Amino acid sequence: MILRRFNEHVKDQNWFAVWLDLIVVVVGIFLGLQVTQWNDDRQDVKWEQEFYRDLKGDLVRDVEHLGAVIEFQSGKGDRLRAALEKLTIENVLPGDDYWDARAGNTTFFPANGVYQSALTSGKIELIRDKVIRFRIMNLYGHHYTRVIYNGEIYDERVEITSWESREYYDPIKQDFLRWDEKVADAVRAEFAFLIRENDIYMGLVRTLDEELRTLISALDQRTNGA
Repeated sequence: MILRRFNEHVKDQNWFAVWLDLIVVVVGIFLGLQVTQWNDDRQDVKWEQEFYRDLKGDLVRDVEHLGAVIEFQSGKGDRLRAALEKLTIENVLPGDDYWDARAGNTTFFPANGVYQSALTSGKIELIRDKVIRFRIMNLYGHHYTRVIYNGEIYDERVEITSWESREYYDPIKQDFLRWDEKVADAVRAEFAFLIRENDIYMGLVRTLDEELRTLISALDQRTNGA
């Protein structure tokens, strides 16, 4: 209808009406674009808030998982130190004490579904707060990667020492095949090594735990203030 009226005005050389039609069309297009942009912005904000809530759920689960890892590995470190001290004082260690000190290992793997979905879809860029966006990407790209990598190394080294110890220790009977000064020195070295590896891993895990709690608090502020 507007096009027909525009053609009629041109045919009649009614230039004022022609310009008026053009202005109406331009304003209409502009308003339409503004409404579309407003709807897009509203959907982006909605996605951002949902992302914050869903991500916080993943991070809370990760904190709980880390708590279990910290509790277990802290206990293992204490048992290793106690056994090493006993061995140093008495120069002998019962097979059960050896087994209890070094048995078991638990490492951390995060829940990353929410983050990976946002990353692969490109929607991670919709996070308006650049500081928060950097902290989230740094968490998954640096902190998590570092802990996972070191956890895998730690697991591998524990497994290697376990196989090496079979030269003098029977894991089925949970007792030493023999005991002499050479075995005592090997156990001392093994425990010192495991304590050091455990301390390194625990330091990374505790740093990650602090970062997670800080980020969860920041996400709380943004979702509660929405």
